[in-house]
Amino acid sequence: MELRTDRLILRRPQMADGPAIVAAINHWDVARWVSGVPHPYTLQDAHDYITAITADGRSVWMIFQDHALIGGTGIANGFGYWLTPTAWGQGFATEAGQAALAWHFGQSDETVESQYLNGNTGSARVLSKLGFREIGASTCSSRAAGENLPSIRCVLTKADWNAKR
Repeated sequence: MELRTDRLILRRPQMADGPAIVAAINHWDVARWVSGVPHPYTLQDAHDYITAITADGRSVWMIFQDHALIGGTGIANGFGYWLTPTAWGQGFATEAGQAALAWHFGQSDETVESQYLNGNTGSARVLSKLGFREIGASTCSSRAAGENLPSIRCVLTKADWNAKR
């Protein structure tokens, strides 16, 4: 399934996306903030990720802007997203998140959880813009750092989502 916004196309990842995913995500400045991303990120990591998504039907999309892969987003074990550094600061995370969450709440009344690592002020802003509210401190396993790191848990109810629209 494909989602479209004014500037973005979100679609399910395909095996052919592997090299573009590696090029977009294989930056320490990305991996340090995304709990499940190892660093360095290899083509095998991309293929394993795509295989897992395909196998269990997770609601995950790659984000394209002008036909270039710039990130990913999804609602699988919570809401998450990442962008390649050249796409930061342009509102793409919020725009993609709005599309993914609109899709989710169009299908379900289920509350969505998310979290961000302490110090990730960019993610804190994006989640706030999307309507998430902080519910407390936690820890999160970071594959890139190889340890558990402090994080902030957030939730978004359908009522809160609708109130922001």
